[in-house]
Amino acid sequence: MAELSMPPGGLTGLRGHVEMPGSKSISNRLLLINHLAGNPLSSIHGLSTAGDTLRMQSVLKGLVDKGSGGEVMIGDAGTVMRFVLPLLCITPGIHRMTGTERSHERPIGPLVDALRLLGAQIQYLGQEGCLPLQIEGGAPLKMPTGLDSLPIDAGISSQFVSALLLLAPCIVGGLRLRLSTHIVSRPYLQLTFDLMQRWGARVYVISEQDIRIPQAEYQPPASVEVEPDWSSAAYWLAWTALMPQSELFIPRLKLFSLQADAVCVDAFAGLGVQTVEGEGGLILRNRPMDALLGANASKSLGRKAISINKKQDGDSAEMPASIVDFNGVDAPDLMPTALVLCALKNQSAMFTGLETLRVKESDRLEGVLQNLRAAGACIEEREEGLYWLMRGIPKASDQNRVIDVITRGDHRMAMAFSLMASQGYTVRPDRPEVVNKSYPGYWNELERLGMRWQP
Repeated sequence: MAELSMPPGGLTGLRGHVEMPGSKSISNRLLLINHLAGNPLSSIHGLSTAGDTLRMQSVLKGLVDKGSGGEVMIGDAGTVMRFVLPLLCITPGIHRMTGTERSHERPIGPLVDALRLLGAQIQYLGQEGCLPLQIEGGAPLKMPTGLDSLPIDAGISSQFVSALLLLAPCIVGGLRLRLSTHIVSRPYLQLTFDLMQRWGARVYVISEQDIRIPQAEYQPPASVEVEPDWSSAAYWLAWTALMPQSELFIPRLKLFSLQADAVCVDAFAGLGVQTVEGEGGLILRNRPMDALLGANASKSLGRKAISINKKQDGDSAEMPASIVDFNGVDAPDLMPTALVLCALKNQSAMFTGLETLRVKESDRLEGVLQNLRAAGACIEEREEGLYWLMRGIPKASDQNRVIDVITRGDHRMAMAFSLMASQGYTVRPDRPEVVNKSYPGYWNELERLGMRWQP
Protein backbone atom coordinates (compact mmCIF):
# COMPACT_ATOMS: atom_id res chain seq x y z
CA MET A 1 0.00 0.00 0.00
CA ALA A 2 1.23 3.51 -0.82
CA GLU A 3 2.58 5.47 2.16
CA LEU A 4 3.67 9.05 2.83
CA SER A 5 5.67 9.73 5.99
CA MET A 6 8.57 11.61 7.51
CA PRO A 7 12.03 10.31 6.62
CA PRO A 8 14.04 8.51 9.34
CA GLY A 9 15.18 11.14 11.81
CA GLY A 10 12.33 13.49 10.91
CA LEU A 11 12.20 16.70 8.92
CA THR A 12 11.82 20.18 10.39
CA GLY A 13 10.58 21.82 7.24
CA LEU A 14 10.24 21.76 3.47
CA ARG A 15 12.77 23.93 1.64
CA GLY A 16 13.32 24.50 -2.08
CA HIS A 17 11.34 25.24 -5.22
CA VAL A 18 8.07 23.57 -6.14
CA GLU A 19 7.06 22.57 -9.65
CA MET A 20 3.42 23.43 -10.28
CA PRO A 21 1.00 22.43 -13.04
CA GLY A 22 -0.77 25.10 -15.05
CA SER A 23 -4.26 26.09 -13.96
CA LYS A 24 -6.72 23.54 -15.26
CA SER A 25 -9.57 26.05 -14.87
CA ILE A 26 -7.79 28.41 -17.26
CA SER A 27 -6.48 25.63 -19.51
CA ASN A 28 -9.87 24.04 -20.18
CA ARG A 29 -11.52 27.39 -20.89
CA LEU A 30 -8.74 28.39 -23.29
CA LEU A 31 -8.85 25.08 -25.11
CA LEU A 32 -12.58 25.42 -25.69
CA ILE A 33 -12.31 29.06 -26.82
CA ASN A 34 -9.48 28.13 -29.19
CA HIS A 35 -11.65 25.35 -30.66
CA LEU A 36 -14.59 27.72 -31.13
CA ALA A 37 -12.24 30.17 -32.84
CA GLY A 38 -11.26 27.50 -35.37
CA ASN A 39 -8.07 26.34 -33.61
CA PRO A 40 -5.85 29.27 -34.68
CA LEU A 41 -3.30 28.44 -31.99
CA SER A 42 -1.33 25.24 -32.47
CA SER A 43 -0.27 25.35 -28.83
CA ILE A 44 -0.99 27.26 -25.65
CA HIS A 45 2.02 27.76 -23.39
CA GLY A 46 1.90 26.38 -19.85
CA LEU A 47 -1.17 24.18 -20.31
CA SER A 48 -2.04 22.02 -17.32
CA THR A 49 -0.83 18.42 -17.38
CA ALA A 50 -3.80 17.43 -15.22
CA GLY A 51 -5.99 14.53 -16.24
CA ASP A 52 -8.98 16.85 -16.77
CA THR A 53 -7.04 18.94 -19.28
CA LEU A 54 -5.71 15.90 -21.11
CA ARG A 55 -9.30 14.69 -21.34
CA MET A 56 -10.44 18.04 -22.76
CA GLN A 57 -7.69 17.92 -25.38
CA SER A 58 -8.63 14.36 -26.31
CA VAL A 59 -12.35 15.17 -26.65
CA LEU A 60 -11.75 18.27 -28.77
CA LYS A 61 -9.28 16.43 -31.01
CA GLY A 62 -11.82 13.65 -31.45
CA LEU A 63 -14.45 16.13 -32.62
CA VAL A 64 -12.04 17.55 -35.18
CA ASP A 65 -10.89 14.14 -36.42
CA LYS A 66 -14.27 12.38 -36.54
CA GLY A 67 -16.47 15.29 -37.50
CA SER A 68 -19.66 13.22 -37.72
CA GLY A 69 -20.64 12.35 -34.18
CA GLY A 70 -20.12 9.23 -32.11
CA GLU A 71 -19.32 8.54 -28.46
CA VAL A 72 -17.83 11.35 -26.40
CA MET A 73 -16.23 9.88 -23.27
CA ILE A 74 -15.65 12.58 -20.64
CA GLY A 75 -14.34 10.25 -17.92
CA ASP A 76 -14.71 11.90 -14.52
CA ALA A 77 -13.99 15.46 -15.72
CA GLY A 78 -16.79 17.80 -14.64
CA THR A 79 -15.46 20.77 -16.61
CA VAL A 80 -15.30 18.69 -19.78
CA MET A 81 -18.84 17.39 -19.25
CA ARG A 82 -20.31 20.86 -18.81
CA PHE A 83 -18.15 22.89 -21.21
CA VAL A 84 -18.32 20.42 -24.10
CA LEU A 85 -22.08 19.79 -23.98
CA PRO A 86 -23.00 23.19 -25.54
CA LEU A 87 -20.26 22.67 -28.13
CA LEU A 88 -21.77 19.31 -29.16
CA CYS A 89 -25.11 21.03 -29.72
CA ILE A 90 -23.62 23.08 -32.60
CA THR A 91 -21.28 20.35 -33.90
CA PRO A 92 -22.86 18.27 -36.71
CA GLY A 93 -23.57 14.63 -35.94
CA ILE A 94 -25.28 12.41 -33.39
CA HIS A 95 -23.20 12.48 -30.22
CA ARG A 96 -23.49 10.22 -27.21
CA MET A 97 -21.91 11.75 -24.11
CA THR A 98 -20.97 9.31 -21.38
CA GLY A 99 -18.49 9.06 -18.49
CA THR A 100 -17.62 7.23 -15.30
CA GLU A 101 -20.20 5.96 -12.83
CA ARG A 102 -19.67 9.06 -10.67
CA SER A 103 -20.06 11.36 -13.69
CA HIS A 104 -23.46 9.75 -14.29
CA GLU A 105 -24.47 10.91 -10.79
CA ARG A 106 -23.36 14.53 -11.10
CA PRO A 107 -25.97 17.14 -12.09
CA ILE A 108 -26.32 18.38 -15.65
CA GLY A 109 -30.07 19.12 -15.77
CA PRO A 110 -30.01 22.95 -15.47
CA LEU A 111 -27.61 23.20 -18.41
CA VAL A 112 -29.68 20.79 -20.52
CA ASP A 113 -32.84 22.80 -19.78
CA ALA A 114 -31.17 26.05 -20.84
CA LEU A 115 -29.75 24.55 -24.04
CA ARG A 116 -33.13 23.08 -24.99
CA LEU A 117 -34.65 26.57 -24.71
CA LEU A 118 -32.02 27.71 -27.22
CA GLY A 119 -33.12 24.98 -29.62
CA ALA A 120 -30.72 22.13 -28.77
CA GLN A 121 -31.87 18.54 -29.31
CA ILE A 122 -30.78 16.60 -26.19
CA GLN A 123 -32.18 13.35 -24.82
CA TYR A 124 -31.48 11.61 -21.53
CA LEU A 125 -30.48 7.97 -22.03
CA GLY A 126 -30.70 7.13 -18.35
CA GLN A 127 -31.64 9.03 -15.22
CA GLU A 128 -33.25 12.42 -15.81
CA GLY A 129 -30.82 15.24 -15.09
CA CYS A 130 -27.66 13.15 -15.51
CA LEU A 131 -25.48 11.48 -18.13
CA PRO A 132 -25.54 9.63 -20.48
CA LEU A 133 -26.97 12.00 -23.09
CA GLN A 134 -27.68 11.87 -26.80
CA ILE A 135 -27.22 15.15 -28.67
CA GLU A 136 -28.31 15.85 -32.25
CA GLY A 137 -25.79 18.52 -33.15
CA GLY A 138 -25.38 20.97 -35.98
CA ALA A 139 -28.43 23.22 -35.79
CA PRO A 140 -27.77 26.86 -34.89
CA LEU A 141 -28.76 27.94 -31.39
CA LYS A 142 -30.57 31.22 -30.76
CA MET A 143 -32.62 33.01 -28.12
CA PRO A 144 -36.24 31.84 -28.19
CA THR A 145 -38.84 34.27 -29.49
CA GLY A 146 -40.60 36.13 -26.70
CA LEU A 147 -37.98 35.36 -24.04
CA ASP A 148 -36.06 38.43 -22.94
CA SER A 149 -33.34 36.48 -21.14
CA LEU A 150 -32.41 32.83 -20.65
CA PRO A 151 -32.77 31.58 -17.05
CA ILE A 152 -30.01 29.36 -15.62
CA ASP A 153 -29.64 27.97 -12.11
CA ALA A 154 -26.32 29.28 -10.73
CA GLY A 155 -26.70 27.74 -7.29
CA ILE A 156 -25.41 24.24 -8.04
CA SER A 157 -22.34 24.90 -10.16
CA SER A 158 -20.89 28.02 -11.78
CA GLN A 159 -19.80 25.73 -14.63
CA PHE A 160 -23.38 25.70 -15.98
CA VAL A 161 -23.12 29.46 -16.44
CA SER A 162 -19.54 29.43 -17.75
CA ALA A 163 -20.47 26.76 -20.30
CA LEU A 164 -23.16 29.00 -21.76
CA LEU A 165 -20.97 32.10 -21.59
CA LEU A 166 -18.14 30.45 -23.52
CA LEU A 167 -20.50 29.47 -26.35
CA ALA A 168 -22.46 32.75 -26.28
CA PRO A 169 -20.53 34.59 -29.05
CA CYS A 170 -21.36 31.67 -31.38
CA ILE A 171 -25.10 31.82 -30.69
CA VAL A 172 -27.22 33.53 -33.37
CA GLY A 173 -27.91 37.05 -32.12
CA GLY A 174 -25.83 36.49 -28.99
CA LEU A 175 -27.09 35.54 -25.54
CA ARG A 176 -28.84 37.19 -22.63
CA LEU A 177 -28.57 35.28 -19.35
CA ARG A 178 -30.51 35.65 -16.12
CA LEU A 179 -28.88 33.85 -13.18
CA SER A 180 -31.46 32.46 -10.81
CA THR A 181 -30.94 31.60 -7.11
CA HIS A 182 -27.77 32.53 -5.20
CA ILE A 183 -24.54 32.29 -7.18
CA VAL A 184 -21.83 29.84 -6.11
CA SER A 185 -18.15 30.05 -7.11
CA ARG A 186 -18.64 33.57 -8.47
CA PRO A 187 -14.88 34.17 -9.06
CA TYR A 188 -14.93 31.42 -11.69
CA LEU A 189 -17.45 33.47 -13.67
CA GLN A 190 -15.13 36.47 -13.52
CA LEU A 191 -12.34 34.22 -14.79
CA THR A 192 -14.56 33.21 -17.73
CA PHE A 193 -15.40 36.86 -18.48
CA ASP A 194 -11.74 37.84 -18.46
CA LEU A 195 -10.60 35.08 -20.82
CA MET A 196 -13.46 35.72 -23.24
CA GLN A 197 -12.63 39.42 -23.38
CA ARG A 198 -8.95 38.68 -24.04
CA TRP A 199 -10.14 36.75 -27.10
CA GLY A 200 -12.22 39.63 -28.42
CA ALA A 201 -15.67 38.79 -27.03
CA ARG A 202 -17.72 41.55 -25.43
CA VAL A 203 -19.30 40.81 -22.06
CA TYR A 204 -21.83 43.19 -20.51
CA VAL A 205 -22.65 42.54 -16.86
CA ILE A 206 -25.87 44.50 -16.46
CA SER A 207 -26.34 43.39 -12.84
CA GLU A 208 -25.30 40.47 -10.65
CA GLN A 209 -28.03 38.37 -12.26
CA ASP A 210 -28.14 39.76 -15.81
CA ILE A 211 -25.41 39.25 -18.43
CA ARG A 212 -25.42 40.05 -22.17
CA ILE A 213 -22.94 38.75 -24.76
CA PRO A 214 -23.33 39.87 -28.41
CA GLN A 215 -22.65 37.49 -31.29
CA ALA A 216 -19.02 37.76 -32.39
CA GLU A 217 -16.00 35.82 -33.58
CA TYR A 218 -13.27 34.88 -31.13
CA GLN A 219 -9.88 36.36 -32.07
CA PRO A 220 -6.67 34.96 -30.51
CA PRO A 221 -4.53 37.40 -28.52
CA ALA A 222 -0.88 37.99 -29.42
CA SER A 223 0.33 35.56 -26.76
CA VAL A 224 -1.35 33.03 -24.50
CA GLU A 225 0.27 31.60 -21.40
CA VAL A 226 -1.45 29.72 -18.58
CA GLU A 227 -0.48 30.76 -15.07
CA PRO A 228 0.25 28.09 -12.42
CA ASP A 229 -2.66 26.50 -10.60
CA TRP A 230 -3.68 28.19 -7.34
CA SER A 231 -5.81 25.21 -6.27
CA SER A 232 -2.62 23.15 -6.23
CA ALA A 233 -0.57 25.94 -4.61
CA ALA A 234 -2.92 25.91 -1.62
CA TYR A 235 -1.47 22.57 -0.49
CA TRP A 236 2.03 24.07 -0.36
CA LEU A 237 0.80 26.98 1.73
CA ALA A 238 -0.69 24.45 4.13
CA TRP A 239 2.53 22.37 4.27
CA THR A 240 4.50 25.55 4.99
CA ALA A 241 2.10 26.54 7.78
CA LEU A 242 2.47 23.11 9.41
CA MET A 243 6.27 22.70 9.32
CA PRO A 244 8.22 25.36 11.31
CA GLN A 245 11.35 25.76 9.19
CA SER A 246 9.71 25.64 5.78
CA GLU A 247 10.52 28.04 2.96
CA LEU A 248 9.30 27.26 -0.54
CA PHE A 249 9.51 29.07 -3.86
CA ILE A 250 6.81 28.66 -6.52
CA PRO A 251 8.00 29.93 -9.93
CA ARG A 252 5.73 32.14 -12.08
CA LEU A 253 2.92 32.31 -9.52
CA LYS A 254 1.69 35.83 -8.67
CA LEU A 255 -0.33 37.22 -5.78
CA PHE A 256 -2.93 38.79 -8.02
CA SER A 257 -4.93 36.20 -9.87
CA LEU A 258 -8.50 35.72 -11.03
CA GLN A 259 -8.32 32.09 -9.88
CA ALA A 260 -10.70 31.64 -6.96
CA ASP A 261 -8.27 29.76 -4.73
CA ALA A 262 -5.75 32.63 -4.71
CA VAL A 263 -7.76 33.67 -1.65
CA CYS A 264 -5.78 31.05 0.31
CA VAL A 265 -2.96 33.61 0.72
CA ASP A 266 -5.13 35.62 3.10
CA ALA A 267 -7.21 32.73 4.39
CA PHE A 268 -4.14 30.82 5.61
CA ALA A 269 -2.06 33.82 6.72
CA GLY A 270 -3.32 33.59 10.28
CA LEU A 271 -2.65 29.84 10.37
CA GLY A 272 1.09 30.08 10.02
CA VAL A 273 2.25 30.99 6.51
CA GLN A 274 3.53 34.21 5.00
CA THR A 275 3.39 34.65 1.21
CA VAL A 276 5.46 37.33 -0.50
CA GLU A 277 6.11 38.06 -4.16
CA GLY A 278 9.74 37.61 -5.13
CA GLU A 279 11.57 37.80 -8.41
CA GLY A 280 9.93 35.34 -10.77
CA GLY A 281 7.44 33.83 -8.35
CA LEU A 282 6.13 33.54 -4.79
CA ILE A 283 8.03 32.78 -1.59
CA LEU A 284 6.23 30.89 1.18
CA ARG A 285 7.60 31.07 4.73
CA ASN A 286 6.43 29.55 7.98
CA ARG A 287 5.54 32.20 10.54
CA PRO A 288 4.19 32.16 14.11
CA MET A 289 0.49 31.37 14.06
CA ASP A 290 -1.66 34.45 14.53
CA ALA A 291 -5.34 33.65 14.17
CA LEU A 292 -6.25 37.35 14.10
CA LEU A 293 -4.52 37.97 10.76
CA GLY A 294 -6.31 37.74 7.45
CA ALA A 295 -9.67 38.91 8.78
CA ASN A 296 -10.74 39.95 5.29
CA ALA A 297 -9.54 37.64 2.56
CA SER A 298 -8.36 38.94 -0.80
CA LYS A 299 -9.79 42.47 -0.60
CA SER A 300 -8.53 43.21 -4.11
CA LEU A 301 -10.84 40.53 -5.50
CA GLY A 302 -13.76 41.41 -3.26
CA ARG A 303 -14.05 37.94 -1.75
CA LYS A 304 -14.36 36.91 1.88
CA ALA A 305 -13.27 33.40 2.79
CA ILE A 306 -12.19 33.84 6.40
CA SER A 307 -13.10 36.05 9.32
CA ILE A 308 -12.52 36.02 13.07
CA ASN A 309 -15.18 35.83 15.75
CA LYS A 310 -13.45 37.08 18.88
CA LYS A 311 -14.60 35.96 22.29
CA GLN A 312 -17.02 38.45 23.87
CA ASP A 313 -17.60 39.20 27.55
CA GLY A 314 -20.14 36.78 28.90
CA ASP A 315 -19.25 33.99 26.48
CA SER A 316 -18.82 30.53 27.94
CA ALA A 317 -15.39 29.85 29.44
CA GLU A 318 -15.16 26.77 27.22
CA MET A 319 -15.34 28.87 24.07
CA PRO A 320 -11.93 29.37 22.42
CA ALA A 321 -10.44 32.88 22.45
CA SER A 322 -10.88 33.01 18.67
CA ILE A 323 -12.77 30.99 16.12
CA VAL A 324 -11.72 31.04 12.49
CA ASP A 325 -14.77 31.35 10.25
CA PHE A 326 -14.51 29.98 6.69
CA ASN A 327 -17.14 30.44 3.99
CA GLY A 328 -16.66 28.15 0.99
CA VAL A 329 -19.25 29.59 -1.41
CA ASP A 330 -16.68 31.29 -3.66
CA ALA A 331 -13.78 28.83 -3.22
CA PRO A 332 -15.19 25.34 -2.48
CA ASP A 333 -12.06 23.49 -3.66
CA LEU A 334 -10.11 25.20 -0.87
CA MET A 335 -12.32 23.88 1.91
CA PRO A 336 -10.96 20.33 2.37
CA THR A 337 -7.45 21.79 2.76
CA ALA A 338 -8.71 24.43 5.20
CA LEU A 339 -10.55 21.82 7.27
CA VAL A 340 -7.52 19.55 7.57
CA LEU A 341 -5.15 22.46 8.24
CA CYS A 342 -7.32 23.79 11.08
CA ALA A 343 -7.67 20.28 12.51
CA LEU A 344 -3.88 19.75 12.51
CA LYS A 345 -3.36 23.19 14.06
CA ASN A 346 -6.05 22.38 16.66
CA GLN A 347 -7.68 25.67 15.68
CA SER A 348 -11.37 25.88 16.45
CA ALA A 349 -13.22 26.86 13.29
CA MET A 350 -16.65 27.36 11.79
CA PHE A 351 -17.33 26.33 8.18
CA THR A 352 -20.29 27.37 6.03
CA GLY A 353 -21.03 27.38 2.31
CA LEU A 354 -20.02 23.74 1.86
CA GLU A 355 -23.16 22.54 0.05
CA THR A 356 -21.57 22.22 -3.40
CA LEU A 357 -18.94 19.81 -2.03
CA ARG A 358 -21.58 17.10 -2.19
CA VAL A 359 -21.67 17.16 -6.01
CA LYS A 360 -17.94 17.10 -6.72
CA GLU A 361 -15.89 14.08 -7.87
CA SER A 362 -17.27 12.42 -4.73
CA ASP A 363 -19.56 13.53 -1.91
CA ARG A 364 -16.55 15.53 -0.79
CA LEU A 365 -18.18 16.91 2.34
CA GLU A 366 -19.13 13.49 3.67
CA GLY A 367 -15.67 12.15 2.80
CA VAL A 368 -13.82 14.93 4.61
CA LEU A 369 -16.00 14.57 7.72
CA GLN A 370 -15.52 10.79 7.70
CA ASN A 371 -11.72 11.02 7.45
CA LEU A 372 -11.45 13.80 10.05
CA ARG A 373 -13.48 11.85 12.59
CA ALA A 374 -11.51 8.68 11.89
CA ALA A 375 -8.35 10.66 12.68
CA GLY A 376 -9.76 11.78 16.04
CA ALA A 377 -11.11 15.25 15.26
CA CYS A 378 -14.47 16.40 16.59
CA ILE A 379 -16.61 18.26 14.06
CA GLU A 380 -20.35 18.77 14.37
CA GLU A 381 -23.13 20.27 12.28
CA ARG A 382 -24.58 22.81 14.73
CA GLU A 383 -27.34 23.91 12.39
CA GLU A 384 -28.08 23.21 8.77
CA GLY A 385 -24.97 24.02 6.76
CA LEU A 386 -22.84 25.22 9.71
CA TYR A 387 -20.01 22.93 10.82
CA TRP A 388 -17.98 23.53 13.97
CA LEU A 389 -14.52 22.00 14.26
CA MET A 390 -14.40 21.69 18.05
CA ARG A 391 -11.32 19.54 18.52
CA GLY A 392 -8.44 18.91 16.17
CA ILE A 393 -6.48 15.81 15.22
CA PRO A 394 -4.33 14.55 18.11
CA LYS A 395 -0.59 14.34 17.61
CA ALA A 396 0.81 11.11 16.26
CA SER A 397 2.00 8.55 18.80
CA ASP A 398 3.39 5.01 18.63
CA GLN A 399 -0.14 3.69 19.15
CA ASN A 400 -1.74 6.21 16.82
CA ARG A 401 0.57 6.76 13.88
CA VAL A 402 -0.95 5.20 10.73
CA ILE A 403 -3.93 6.83 9.06
CA ASP A 404 -5.77 5.12 6.21
CA VAL A 405 -7.32 7.77 3.96
CA ILE A 406 -10.46 6.84 2.07
CA THR A 407 -10.16 9.01 -1.02
CA ARG A 408 -13.46 7.97 -2.67
CA GLY A 409 -11.57 8.42 -5.94
CA ASP A 410 -11.25 12.15 -5.18
CA HIS A 411 -7.96 13.97 -5.82
CA ARG A 412 -8.64 16.73 -3.28
CA MET A 413 -9.29 14.17 -0.55
CA ALA A 414 -5.93 12.50 -1.16
CA MET A 415 -3.94 15.75 -1.17
CA ALA A 416 -5.73 17.40 1.76
CA PHE A 417 -5.18 14.42 4.06
CA SER A 418 -1.59 13.97 2.92
CA LEU A 419 -0.94 16.99 5.19
CA MET A 420 -1.18 14.67 8.19
CA ALA A 421 2.29 13.37 7.36
CA SER A 422 3.66 16.77 8.44
CA GLN A 423 2.72 15.88 12.03
CA GLY A 424 4.39 12.48 12.11
CA TYR A 425 1.60 10.31 10.73
CA THR A 426 2.10 7.64 8.11
CA VAL A 427 -0.58 8.46 5.56
CA ARG A 428 -1.90 5.63 3.40
CA PRO A 429 -4.26 6.84 0.64
CA ASP A 430 -6.29 3.97 -0.80
CA ARG A 431 -5.99 5.39 -4.35
CA PRO A 432 -2.92 7.63 -4.57
CA GLU A 433 -3.19 7.86 -8.38
CA VAL A 434 -6.29 10.07 -8.11
CA VAL A 435 -4.03 13.14 -7.78
CA ASN A 436 -3.39 12.81 -11.53
CA LYS A 437 -6.74 14.50 -12.09
CA SER A 438 -5.27 17.89 -11.11
CA TYR A 439 -1.63 17.52 -9.92
CA PRO A 440 0.16 14.51 -11.45
CA GLY A 441 3.53 15.31 -9.86
CA TYR A 442 2.30 15.89 -6.31
CA TRP A 443 3.77 12.81 -4.59
CA ASN A 444 7.06 13.15 -6.49
CA GLU A 445 7.40 16.78 -5.39
CA LEU A 446 6.96 15.79 -1.75
CA GLU A 447 9.60 13.09 -2.14
CA ARG A 448 12.01 15.53 -3.80
CA LEU A 449 11.54 17.96 -0.90
CA GLY A 450 12.51 15.30 1.62
CA MET A 451 9.36 13.39 2.55
CA ARG A 452 9.35 9.61 2.36
CA TRP A 453 7.04 8.38 -0.41
CA GLN A 454 6.50 4.71 -1.06
CA PRO A 455 4.22 4.18 -4.09
